[in-house]
Amino acid sequence: MIKIDKNNIISYLKERMPDIDFSGEVSITAIGDGSQSAEEAGDGYVNYIFIVRTNKISLVVKQSRESARMSGGEMPLTRNHLEFDAMKVFNAIAPQYVPK
Repeated sequence: MIKIDKNNIISYLKERMPDIDFSGEVSITAIGDGSQSAEEAGDGYVNYIFIVRTNKISLVVKQSRESARMSGGEMPLTRNHLEFDAMKVFNAIAPQYVPK
């Protein structure tokens, strides 16, 4: 598994999303690294979270850590599926607050 970071995230996205144009100015913020503003604040406790912005789009890229930072415990593989199911429910209730 590739560990996404600020240096490889654009190539990772280009591979998986070839229709998106990343040729202009691109801003990459890693949540939890202290560089984000108050509205983007978070600690990335369980996930690596990046916000990638171009002049046309904004993407949130989330990658699960191998273990929770504080507990050191392994994360169950079913966790991603549970989050996906939760987002479907949230979208049914309040689609304006769920990222596409």
